[in-house]
Amino acid sequence: MVMNKEIGNTANKIWLIGDSNPFKLEQVLDTPLDPRHPTRHNIWTPICEVINDYVYKNSKLRLDSEKLYIRNAVENSKIKPRKTVREWSPALDHMVNDLSVLVKQKNPKVIFSFGSFSFEFCRRAIENQIKYKSDYWDTKAMGRAFIDRIDSNDYRISSGSNQLSIGHWGSET
Repeated sequence: MVMNKEIGNTANKIWLIGDSNPFKLEQVLDTPLDPRHPTRHNIWTPICEVINDYVYKNSKLRLDSEKLYIRNAVENSKIKPRKTVREWSPALDHMVNDLSVLVKQKNPKVIFSFGSFSFEFCRRAIENQIKYKSDYWDTKAMGRAFIDRIDSNDYRISSGSNQLSIGHWGSET
């Protein structure tokens, strides 16, 4: 069995974008960030709880986890550049451009990216600014980016897509 490329509808307002298909589990898992994979529970579940707490208190609603668009930045982990490389291959740049077009077409409210590579991949697709090496996004830099993005966006009225990095952060954030 081959893992599906994505799950959910791109019209959904919350997107989760992981790194790449887990090489050793690709034949076992059905979807990116499969509910059976620890990443889904270790990282996304606590965030979902905070979102649900806020949404329920303010609107008496809950986030429907079935209404998420979920995919990986790339399917094959072997095409990812080394973390110390700033310029990516034309094929990878094309994938970034494809995501950029999709984001502009669908305008998700928030994109959660899991880890340094997927964060840089999404950042290049959305912001199209300075390119960083993936290893630039250590836990401290990702934590700082997360806080800066939360502080600078009003998710109730924003008309654009807002990208938030999530991952395993150390105590320095």
